[in-house]
Amino acid sequence: MVIAATESNNVYALDAVDGSVIWERNVGPPVSADDLICTKFDPMGITGTPIVDLASRALFLDAMITPDGGTTKKQLIFSLNVDTGDINPGWPVDVEATATYNGVNFTAAIQQQRPALGIVGNILYVGYGSMRD
Repeated sequence: MVIAATESNNVYALDAVDGSVIWERNVGPPVSADDLICTKFDPMGITGTPIVDLASRALFLDAMITPDGGTTKKQLIFSLNVDTGDINPGWPVDVEATATYNGVNFTAAIQQQRPALGIVGNILYVGYGSMRD
């Protein structure tokens, strides 16, 4: 199986032998570059490389979405069942609603998730960087 993710927030599981689609899932509407401060991605959806945890059969990814056509921007971390594409129970996690570091709140509208996700010792790591100039 090969996993492919797009800036349009589509995730595909493809057969590694013949390229046929095993499953596909859209995780929400991506954000237009017109609605962002500074980016060359248009639209901006799943930018960072997802990761698979084979032990739990879970695929983890971050997607930038806009549930209302551009006004609200969210960074959501998803866990999908790698075999079916279904969203695992308890997911997605809204990063802005849950993340604070040293008293600084995460602001999804100005953050870009570009690096690959990582798992070390059963901890999922998701890196972000500012889109501001």
